[in-house]
Amino acid sequence: MRQGSIPPHLYKGPSMNPTLRSPDILQIVPYSDDRKIQCGDVIVFVPPGRSISVTHRVTAVDVRGIRTRGDNNSLPDDWNLTPEMVLGRVVYAHRAKGKRRIYGGLPGRIIGNSLLAGRYLDLKISFLLRPIYHFLAGTSLFRAILPSRLRPRIKTLKRSIGDEYLLLMGKFTIGYRVPGVDSWHIRRPFRLFVDKSLL
Repeated sequence: MRQGSIPPHLYKGPSMNPTLRSPDILQIVPYSDDRKIQCGDVIVFVPPGRSISVTHRVTAVDVRGIRTRGDNNSLPDDWNLTPEMVLGRVVYAHRAKGKRRIYGGLPGRIIGNSLLAGRYLDLKISFLLRPIYHFLAGTSLFRAILPSRLRPRIKTLKRSIGDEYLLLMGKFTIGYRVPGVDSWHIRRPFRLFVDKSLL
């Protein structure tokens, strides 16, 4: 495990959604003799054979090493980590609206398992409803009945790495596009109200 101060990290990618979202700024603390790596912690580490850090949740710590999985991933990562590969644990995530605590240990394990169970349930339901959802999203049926004050609009956020775009419906964020990515991520069921060809 690495000691000393750790600079804030910029989180990118979807693998830890909804716990983390690009471009969250992560506050990381190193592990010490008083605080060991625990199942449920969200850690920043450099996997074997790579030079870029990854942020995932710890799913097991045993004689084989430290194993991880992203909260938005169905399968565990295919590496076993050693403590020396771990930069530290994420304690806070900063985004436009403020700072959020990131829980580890037992609360983190409960959160991670709940998200995994919800993901499996979502996949089962989505499989059955996906054809209907895509058909309806391709029509203008729901867009036609949407009041004008709720019509989706785009807000631009200036970031050091480029512009981030938020898709708003009223006061709520229903989708986003991060810097360097050409596609939009629109939360279900809001795709029914968005004409993606206009974005």
